[in-house]
This record gives sequence, structure tokens and C-alpha cells, in this order.
Amino acid sequence: MDNPIFICNLEGEIQHASYLVKRILQMGDHTKGYSIYEFVHPDDRPGIEGCFSELLTLGDQGSIPFRYRIENDNYEFLYAKASLVNTHEYPEPVVYITNFYTSDGVELFPVYDSYDNLKRKYQLLFENNCDATFVIDLNGRFLSVNDACVTLSGYSKLELIRMTFFQLIKETYHTSAKKELIRLTNDPDKQNNTFIEMENKSGETVLLNVTSIPLIENGNTTGIYVIAKDVTRQTRLTEELMQSQETLHAVLEHLNVGVFLYAVKDDMTLSPFFEVNHIVCNTLGYSKSELMSMTLRDLYTPEMFQIVLNQRSRLLTSKNMTLKSYHLHKNQKKIPAKINSQIITVNGETMVFSMVEYQTNSAKIQAEEHRSRDPGKNLRLIMAEMDINTAELAAITNLSQATISNLRTGKVKKPNVDTAKKISSALNESASRIWPDLPY
Repeated sequence: MDNPIFICNLEGEIQHASYLVKRILQMGDHTKGYSIYEFVHPDDRPGIEGCFSELLTLGDQGSIPFRYRIENDNYEFLYAKASLVNTHEYPEPVVYITNFYTSDGVELFPVYDSYDNLKRKYQLLFENNCDATFVIDLNGRFLSVNDACVTLSGYSKLELIRMTFFQLIKETYHTSAKKELIRLTNDPDKQNNTFIEMENKSGETVLLNVTSIPLIENGNTTGIYVIAKDVTRQTRLTEELMQSQETLHAVLEHLNVGVFLYAVKDDMTLSPFFEVNHIVCNTLGYSKSELMSMTLRDLYTPEMFQIVLNQRSRLLTSKNMTLKSYHLHKNQKKIPAKINSQIITVNGETMVFSMVEYQTNSAKIQAEEHRSRDPGKNLRLIMAEMDINTAELAAITNLSQATISNLRTGKVKKPNVDTAKKISSALNESASRIWPDLPY
């Protein structure tokens, strides 16, 4: 495991910089032969030389404050712990710097290596995800970001790696986001799917559907894996559609996604569909007249419908929800679906407007290719995407919550065949997608 170590001689000539140090300080691959003074503010050189002199005189550990050049004439204040070391590897005493801290006392490397290993392990899934995907530590600092995150935020990877998630989202969301971070940290069996407004570098407001999943190592939560989908355009489209009810029916027929519109009663019973479009009819095998006499209850198994009712309740609070699920075909086959639902008001009545992307076989195959080798992570991600918690999955599989929890957190990596089949059937996923190394 690579340790965050920086080594220089008493003249400041760099002898060694570990991979982590090079990466977080953006030093490049070739540093040996350079001086540390090339990377710091010129006015800080006397202070650093003074610290080195104290180390040589006192032979103790010291603290070195300095301003590090991040790009052009921009500097960030850091301080580091340093000690003087005599070793056979070097002909003269050298300074070992093993800890770096920001001005507010946050250590830069507490779990960074774990995330670097994780990113290398899941490079394809991480980098090629079309949605913004990133890892934050338990203080909200960005540890890894993909290209989609750069595009969405407008900030470079270098800028993001020096920011926190809280600097991106609007201030009104800070309290709830911090509470959620604490909740996910304290309970690795949880996940969260919510909507947050972000302000990008250009000052534009972007609505994000954010899925947060605890990263678990040796039974402890060490960070949060986050997938953020931009739903701004989709939300605005819904608003525009509702403002023009005369053309609503015609417009819905020209959308390339399935559409459901239905009223939600106060007691959470569901009324017959108010509107569906041809994509829903063609995909599920019903005529429009058949669907218009049905309710959402008819599109799910009885066990799953109880979960759907819970999701409707959460939707009434959040006003917007994106999740992966399925709808039943007329022949009772489960059709995988990605569903974005919003609460709207039509003629004074509360209604749900859902846009559905039905998953094709090619999309299913692509998802299979991108699966992780970590079954606990696979299960957490699928449950988060479907907005199903441990208790709900236990209820529809007739398994204990302890069994689900142990599989989610990775304490149990190999369930028996019967357990695997129950879980995969409930989630409408192949067992091999969750447990790729097992012959299920």
C-alpha cells in the first residue's frame, strides 16, 4: 500500500515523493532532482529553511507551514509534519514529511489510498459512467472524480480535488447533506437517494438526483460513493408540458420514453391512469384502453407494490424521484425500467408524472459488463438505484434483515443458492450481476 511520504534533503532537493503525494499535490511524475522551493510560495522559503535548521539542531519532529502552488499564481495554504531521519538509503540526513493538513486541520490522506485502489479496480465503471460519479471522504472532500463530474460542474479535476461537496451545492442544502453524511457514516447498511441543487462554475443552477452509497472497508465506512444525475432539463420539460394542457396529449405521444400520469389520493390509494403514451402500450403489451382502466398496482407483484407505496410516500415529500425498478408485461414478465417521477398539480389535483426508460437487452448486457467484483457493493448499488432499504428487501424475500445486512456490508460474501435466487428475483437482476464470481 502506497504511503503518503515526501522526502527531501536539508537543501530542499527532492529525493522521493510517493504516488499519493504527487497526485494530491499535482507534482507530475518526475520530481527527483527538483527542489521543493519550486513548488511553494517564494516568501515561504526562509520559514521552511528555518524549520529544517531546527530539525537538524533539535533532532525532533516539527511542523512546516507553507503555501503550495496549485496552478499559475494560485496558492493553497498547507502545513505538514516533518522529522529528520538518518538512513543507509541516503548519504546524508533527510527530512521525512508524512502528514499534510489543510488550513482547517483536515488531513489530506487518511483513506486516500483505499479510494485509489478502488478506482483502479473499478476504472471502467467509474470513468465511463455518463453520470457524474465521485468519491468523497467523511469530511466531504473530493477524492476521485470522473470526466462527467468535470463536465457537469465546470470545474477541472484539480479544482474539484481541492474542494468539498458542500462548496458545490446550494447553502440551503448544507444542513441536510451533513446530517445525511453522518447517517451514512454511522450506519453502513443505509443508502440515500435525494435531489439537491448545485451551482456550477458558470453560476447556473443544476438540479441533481443524487445516489449516495457508503464505501465499506473492514466493516467500517471510510467514504461515500456518489452518482449524480442532471435532471434539470427533464424537470423543466415536465413544467412546460403542464403549462400547455391543450397540447399535452399530442406532445406525450412524441416523447421517446414511456409516460404515465395519475392522481394520488390522500390515503395513498392510486387512481386509474389519467394518461399513458404509445411506448408504454407497446412495451407492456396492453392497449391504451386497457391501461386507462388499470392502476399502478397492476404493474407490480403484490410484494413489490408494498415497496411502491412506500416510495410514493417518499415522493410526496421530495417531489422528485429517480429509481430503477420494473413493470409487469401483460404476460407477467418483468420489464426492467428506469423511472423518473415528479409531483405536479393539474387543475388543483395532486398527480404523479412519470417518465420511464425501459431497458433493452443491449443495455442489460452493458450493465452486466460493468458489474463490480465486490458483491456487497453490487447489492448496495442496486438497492440504492431501486430505493429499497434492508427492511423492505427482507419483507419481499422472506429473509431476515440480518441476512440482507450482512450481504450488503460484505460480512457475508457468498450466500446459498436459495438466498441468492430470492434476492435476485426480488430485484429483477441476474444473480451473476450481484455475485459475479459464483456459479449461480
